[in-house]
Amino acid sequence: MAREYRCQGLLFGRARLDEASVAELEALMEALDAHVSFLLAPEGWSLEMARRILVPVAGGSEHGVLRARVLGSLCRNGDRSVTWLRVLPASASEAALREARGRLEELANDTTPGHGSVEVTPSDDALGALARWAKSADQMVVGLTRQRRRRSFGRLVPELVRAPICATLIISEGRR
Repeated sequence: MAREYRCQGLLFGRARLDEASVAELEALMEALDAHVSFLLAPEGWSLEMARRILVPVAGGSEHGVLRARVLGSLCRNGDRSVTWLRVLPASASEAALREARGRLEELANDTTPGHGSVEVTPSDDALGALARWAKSADQMVVGLTRQRRRRSFGRLVPELVRAPICATLIISEGRR
């Protein structure tokens, strides 16, 4: 149906993301040129509840346009604070931490001016660090990775959302 109507974007709502559905959803994304997003939220959750938004960034900008649209819309429609988070290895040098912070500040200022703060956390347990930050968020916006030009949940996203700590919007830009 999405191909027939040439949809530019699709949003699926789910209560959870389990291992059995990951391969099926990746195949669906590959079959479509459209942006595909998944909102994982507990029963009774509504967008108005999202005051504190966490945006983990792995360093790339694959989701720049779609992420900017989503965050721009959220910030226009309410009093929201956005925390941009980057987790680097515990062994990262001070120079690497400063560089990551500078890039993240630039991204936050470009995408969510007046609403964003940045955090760079050194940790060898990226999943644990993300989970700790998610505990203080109402919503998280996570981008999917591309592996050999294919959209993929990767290894971290399914682990992170297996037992969602907060509502999570998973975004994936369509083919360019």
